[in-house]
Amino acid sequence: MLDSPKRLFIRGLNSFLNYKRVTFFFFFLHFSLFRIFKPSKKVVLFNKLHPIYSDFFLNFKTSKVTWFYFDPNWRNSLLGKFALKNCHILHLDHSAFKEEYLKFGKKTVIECEGLAKNSLFEDPRVSALLFESKYSGRVQLNKPKSFLVYPAVKNYSTFKPSEKNKLFTIISVGYGSYLKGFDVSFEVFKRLKKEGFKVKLIIAGTLGHNFEDYPEADRIAYQKSCDIIDEMLEYSKTNNDLIIKPFRKHDMIAKLYPQADVLLHPCRMETFGFTILEALSFGIPVVSVKLKAIPEMVKHGVNGYLINSFNWDGVSPIDEDAMNTPEWFDITVNESVKFIKQVDGLKRFELDPQFTYSNRMKNLESIYFS
Repeated sequence: MLDSPKRLFIRGLNSFLNYKRVTFFFFFLHFSLFRIFKPSKKVVLFNKLHPIYSDFFLNFKTSKVTWFYFDPNWRNSLLGKFALKNCHILHLDHSAFKEEYLKFGKKTVIECEGLAKNSLFEDPRVSALLFESKYSGRVQLNKPKSFLVYPAVKNYSTFKPSEKNKLFTIISVGYGSYLKGFDVSFEVFKRLKKEGFKVKLIIAGTLGHNFEDYPEADRIAYQKSCDIIDEMLEYSKTNNDLIIKPFRKHDMIAKLYPQADVLLHPCRMETFGFTILEALSFGIPVVSVKLKAIPEMVKHGVNGYLINSFNWDGVSPIDEDAMNTPEWFDITVNESVKFIKQVDGLKRFELDPQFTYSNRMKNLESIYFS
C-alpha cells in the first residue's frame, strides 16, 4: 500500500528536521550574525569535544575571542566551507585533524593529548602545536611551534554544599571499572571498614568486565578484578555505604564532589586525568598513582598523595604491563589505605593557577595573536 502524500510529507519533514541539521542550522545562523555584528572579535572554530575543553571554550568570556564548536562532519558541506573560510583561527584536535583544514589558509592551532605527527612541525601552515601536559609532549616540547598549555577547570574551592555527609566519603570516578581501578577502591574500602573506620564509597561510573577488552592484562590479575567487581555489585544491593551509579555532569558538581572527603583514583591507564583536576578544583585531596600527567597535578603531601607502584621515574615510557599484575594491585591497595588515613592532615589548598581558566586564556591569546 502506497503512503499518502500527507504521510510522505511528514516523513520528509522529520527527516529534514533531524538533530544534526537543526544543530548545524543554528550554528550557521549564530556564526553569520556574529560575524556581521561583532566584526572586531576573532572567531575561533574548535572541534575538541571533551567536556573539560568544551566547558572552557563555551563558557569563558573574553573581549578578544569567541569560540564556535565546529563538527568535523560539516567540513565538506557548502555552509561548513563558508564557516571555515570566514573564521579567523582553527583550533583543532590532533586526533580529528584532517589535512584539508589547512587549505583554507587560516591560522591553525592543533591540540595534542599525546605525541604529534612529525610532519606537522615542518608544515608552515600549522602555527602551533599545544601539549596538554609535560608528559604528553615529553620528546617534542623542545621543537619549534610547541607549547605547553594545560586544560583548565572552573575553581569551585569556595563552593559550599548544603549538607555534609557524616561518613568519611571516598569517591572514585570514571568509565571502565578495570582501567579506573574500581576493584582497588573496593578493597581499600573493605580494609578501612575492617579497621573500624566509618567510611562510605561512591563509585561514580559503570562496572563491567570483558577479557577481550584487555588482552595485555595478566589473566590471574584480571580474573581477580572481575571477582571483586561482582562482589561489589552484590554488596551494594544490601548496604547503603556503597553507591554505584553514573552521575551526570551537573550532579557531579552539585552533589558528588561537594560531599567527598577524598578522590581515590587508582587507575591502570590514564591519558591526562581530568577527574583529578575536577576534584582539586573543589579542594578535595586526591590519592592516585604516579602515572603520566598525574604528578603534574597532584603534589605529594600538598594536595594529595602519589603511589609509585612500579617505580616509575616520571620520564621513561610507561610499562603498562606492570600495572596489570597481582603485585601492582597489592601495592596500590596497601599504599591507598595508608595515604587515605593521612588526608585529614593536609592543609587547605587552592587550585594550582596553571589549571585556571584565566591562565589558559592568557596562554591561548599569546599564541592566537603572535
